[in-house]
Amino acid sequence: MERSAIDKKFGDIWLRARHNALANLEAANNAKKEIRKYEVITSFLIVLPIISITLSKVCLFFAKWDVVFSIIGSVGALFLTLVGFVQELKSKVNYHTKAHSTFNNIAQKTRRGSNPYIDEVETKYLIRALEEMFETAKANSLEPTDEEYNKGFSRIENMPRLPFGLDLNE
Repeated sequence: MERSAIDKKFGDIWLRARHNALANLEAANNAKKEIRKYEVITSFLIVLPIISITLSKVCLFFAKWDVVFSIIGSVGALFLTLVGFVQELKSKVNYHTKAHSTFNNIAQKTRRGSNPYIDEVETKYLIRALEEMFETAKANSLEPTDEEYNKGFSRIENMPRLPFGLDLNE
């Protein structure tokens, strides 16, 4: 196999792996932002009855509506903690964090292909093993959104130097 063809193959694997790694990183960060939003809302709902009871002694408005605020806060916080979407978001963060790590690992292992001292047999084995690793990792069901893939690719475009003589304009 010719060196330029080898570099092209390794470059293709590296680019796909790095792109998927960055898209999964973006997806994990987006899910973390959603979790923070729900945690802030839940915290507010937990504190609402406490504030309402405290202010009911000094403010006529809270004295009149104390029970309503307590019920809203308690039921709202209970709903947000018991309903599964926050747990789903947490599992999404875990999944995308692991996927980021896996694709990052594949991209890093691909760098071994730039070693000019590995022989043709080892090169072919490495390419086949990396392709299988990539396809296995890609077979998982949770995919980042198109927007997350686009953000991942824009991060690649901003890299100062790409390996294997990659040219994104080709």
